[in-house]
Amino acid sequence: MVKINILSKHLRLLKENKTAELKFNFPARTVIRYDDSEFFTNSLKIQYSDGIYSIFCENRSLNFKKCVIYSHDNNALCRIKIDDAYRLYPLPLEITRQMGALKIFVHETPAQYAVDSASAELGYTPPEKTEALFALALAINGRCRIDSLKKKHPDSDFCDLTCCQTYKGRSGLNPVSGPYINTSAIAYGLFFHTSSGGRLFSESVFNSGKRKIKPPADILYAENLMLSKNLHRTWSASIRADELSSIICSGKNMQVHGIDYNPANEIIYLRTNIGITDIAPEEFRLKVNRKKGWNFIKSNNYSVSFNNSEFNFTGSGLGHCTGISLDGALQLADRGYSRYEILEHYYPDLKYLQNGKADRSYQYVTYNIHNGNIKSASTGASLLERRIPCGSLFKLFTVIYLASERPDLFFNYTYNCSAENPHPLPDHCWDRKGHGPTDIRSAIYNSCNIYFASLYNEINKDQFTKWFNRFVKSRGISMRLPETKNNKEWSELLAGLNFSTDISVRDIMALTMYIHNPDNAISSDASAVISGALKKTFTEGTAKPAKNRTDTLIEPAAISPEIWGKTGTVIAGTNSHHSYGLFTGGSNDTGIIVILRKGKGTDAAHLALSLMNKKIPEKL
Repeated sequence: MVKINILSKHLRLLKENKTAELKFNFPARTVIRYDDSEFFTNSLKIQYSDGIYSIFCENRSLNFKKCVIYSHDNNALCRIKIDDAYRLYPLPLEITRQMGALKIFVHETPAQYAVDSASAELGYTPPEKTEALFALALAINGRCRIDSLKKKHPDSDFCDLTCCQTYKGRSGLNPVSGPYINTSAIAYGLFFHTSSGGRLFSESVFNSGKRKIKPPADILYAENLMLSKNLHRTWSASIRADELSSIICSGKNMQVHGIDYNPANEIIYLRTNIGITDIAPEEFRLKVNRKKGWNFIKSNNYSVSFNNSEFNFTGSGLGHCTGISLDGALQLADRGYSRYEILEHYYPDLKYLQNGKADRSYQYVTYNIHNGNIKSASTGASLLERRIPCGSLFKLFTVIYLASERPDLFFNYTYNCSAENPHPLPDHCWDRKGHGPTDIRSAIYNSCNIYFASLYNEINKDQFTKWFNRFVKSRGISMRLPETKNNKEWSELLAGLNFSTDISVRDIMALTMYIHNPDNAISSDASAVISGALKKTFTEGTAKPAKNRTDTLIEPAAISPEIWGKTGTVIAGTNSHHSYGLFTGGSNDTGIIVILRKGKGTDAAHLALSLMNKKIPEKL
């Protein structure tokens, strides 16, 4: 459990006569206990006058150093109206009064506190962006297990203000579930802020001295998009040199004459009348903002100039710019990235634990293979819009083209996939030994790069392009072919080796549904060949369990005769590149798509089978 100090701001407003009272309402049979007294109560009211806090239960004045308000119902909540909105806090409440100070505490599980705090930090989050909320919740859950982040307050783990993380009681969301962050592998903290303004900082921004680690880039390489530029795109502030000196050098006989600051170095050098001194950027920002207002210097991402006795700051972003940028997290969530990918965008070396065991991040969706209705999914609606390099899944387009437009090649063409292959084909297949003589059947279940690449000399590029454009339009698939300048690039495209060709999860669904239910452009004989080959993926092809692997998720006996599909392995990521395993396929009337981060297509296929067999939970 974590202990949270709540409503400290509102107790201060009460003391400053800016609010009249704080009133809690309790469910039936709530008990208040202090000293030797214990009785039922329905409400509790806190007022401030003549320099003291007064506490009343109904009309009864209470005098205590500590009281506990609890219910025998473990799920009981109390209610308090704050700023025209009701907040719900879990019981028990603990109230202490000492030397004129009043404090109120609640206890929560880290998982519940994390999601409630994340909700308070982000406010309303549209369904398509909830992965950002859960990414933040996982980070806050991790913070609950890092002792150095829980030492700011002597009598609680956290307060409900931004110096820890905002908390406004229950959000109505279920506790965040694992896999959780493995905090034992974290060298620093888990920080977050509103918006980086396009530049992230390392933890060195909090401490004067040289930067120890290089922060990640807040960029989405696939779109060449600088993230976190939506909010607080630009800001400016000015302060006179003498005023800045009085703030920064308070109590010292020093005058600031100049500021040298390169955000990339994460340290500020002040030129003063007695020499040069350094200061951490966040310490500088907070010192100034305590006097000038918390949003005066909005972030640490700025440049500074001096003119007419004034220092002029021009920057972007909001907050210390270290760790997770909530602005960027929302952008990534909107594009279908998972909570774990969002976390690793900002903390690339994170590891996860599920039930005490190492775990990898993945996304999946199951659906009705006939009509596309979603059955279950790991994440929200934005998952369907998630785009990822097509990789070997592109081979399915080549297969459909051959079956519908070139049945002569489909039924009769073979190629010898050897250990070494002539230009413009790839030097070798993914299986460096080669697959030997290969026809369309074995090319499908072995995902043979050489077979599909060899078609460059058999398929007319212009005819294929016209067919492709017609096909994707007819199936509602949002894709375009990249330009290929020579035979090598053309052969790579046919083999699914052109990673600039991306596809959305929704489009993979449409493609897979067509494979399962083709129109009359594909003969029944060709359809039977495709179906049979995709079923062999698990028994003879890329998803066949390897005898010498101990980390496989499945045993041969677990393979249903009805399971079929296509694997793929691509290189993708947000601001760094990783291997992703892809699988699309199905069993009976259920289709499934799996995207496995830091994995291979074989692993994604095994994970898909485990999901279909319900051997692992459907909900993350």
